Amino acid sequence: MKDWLSAAAISRPEGAAVILSDGKHITYAELQNLCAAQVVILVACGVGQGDRIAVLMENSLRYVVLVHAIMRLGAVLIPLNTRLTPEELRYQLEACAAAFLCFDARHRQTAELLGSSQCTLIECDGEWQSLPGGDTSCPAVAIELNAVCAIVFTSGTSGKPKGAQLTYANFLYSAMASAYRLGTAPQDRWLICLPMFHVGGLSILHRASLYNTTVVLSEGSFDALRIVRQTERDQVTMLSVVPTQLYRLLQADDGNLAKLRLILLGGAPGTPELLAQARQHNLNLAATYGLTEAASQVATAPPEQTYAKPGTVGRPLPFTTVRIVDEAGNTRPTGEIGEVCVSGPTLMRGYLGHPDIAPDGGFKTGDIGYQDEDGDLYIMQRRSDLIISGGENIYPAEIESALRAHPDVQDVIVVGIPDVEWGQKVAAVVIAREGSALTHEQAAAFCADKLARYKCPRAYLFVNAFPLTASGKVDRRAVTQLFSR
Repeated sequence: MKDWLSAAAISRPEGAAVILSDGKHITYAELQNLCAAQVVILVACGVGQGDRIAVLMENSLRYVVLVHAIMRLGAVLIPLNTRLTPEELRYQLEACAAAFLCFDARHRQTAELLGSSQCTLIECDGEWQSLPGGDTSCPAVAIELNAVCAIVFTSGTSGKPKGAQLTYANFLYSAMASAYRLGTAPQDRWLICLPMFHVGGLSILHRASLYNTTVVLSEGSFDALRIVRQTERDQVTMLSVVPTQLYRLLQADDGNLAKLRLILLGGAPGTPELLAQARQHNLNLAATYGLTEAASQVATAPPEQTYAKPGTVGRPLPFTTVRIVDEAGNTRPTGEIGEVCVSGPTLMRGYLGHPDIAPDGGFKTGDIGYQDEDGDLYIMQRRSDLIISGGENIYPAEIESALRAHPDVQDVIVVGIPDVEWGQKVAAVVIAREGSALTHEQAAAFCADKLARYKCPRAYLFVNAFPLTASGKVDRRAVTQLFSR
């Protein structure tokens, strides 16, 4: 089959493919020509079918073009997290044996530190749009659906990052399943404010090409006011965000966000307070649960369900099966907590350097959750965050929920810290609301009224901000280390 951009350019040549931050529209025909020009550059550098091409760039038109050009050549995209250190990036480049590293001017210095005889550098700046499009000396490679399209590294909150090998079929089925659950329309415009090194950002780009719809590109660092203005100017209909981004958008909202057909909230559970604020703003908010390993969405709750059943991420998408299992892999009864196991055609081939996942096998996500009698999924937390104290299993999410109910607590993270007698003891890192004088004793007394004694934190720290991973999630390992200082 043809690459997806080529098919879209035939179906909708004059339709808007990309709208840039400055408001400029790029049609599918124009994007097709830019892609052909980029293919000429890559071929001249020696890129061929099957080569692994790492990309170290911020969201931009050039990044969009590169994604399509790499696909057209039958090469494999390795999107790199621009927030990582050179050593972290070097590990990923070596782990995936990248043959080429594409970079922009902003990351030239880092790229030069990473270049080697095994990895050729390709700077993606300067004059390139004037090259002739449609060069027939660089024919497109037919897509094999089971071939690897991209290797996306997980955030690595437990050990070294792993490269999830995502196939063309994974992205195709993900796009189909998302369309069945969310609907799609010719006038849809999906704003990408997630980085494209994140599967949540990359998948939107693939979906737009398959749907023949428009992506609106947010370039530069996240700016809530600019994005709110973009949604109005560019008539955005859909937006994907994580809770921190939604919180900031709500502060900047002038009422325009309520006009969006859908806002997907993923990456981490939204707090009841955040959902309440979104409802006050009349947002069409859809809670979603996704994985890098499953090409993004696994389950999504429509807005009415997101508000009616706080905490749920809805039912699994079409083609995807979710089971809640015990440690032996046996299915748990409805309503009982266990590990979330995912299977279906969106599931990756396997981690790089690890055995492939069997076609009829499932992937144990490490996430803890349950399904109710309606089949709706609830995610409690990461299994790696489980605290075992005195033989008792303790779920930080439960304690965090209790402490967030305190009027002087803005946010809290609960972790287990080593203890000679108990194995682990419960500890809480708290961000107090501005102007409050919350003390250890007051927080402890509040918990004592709400939780069993063995669940109550034995240690507290008060901080102004939580340490974050390179992907912007709370770094629980670093939070734990705060107690050893």
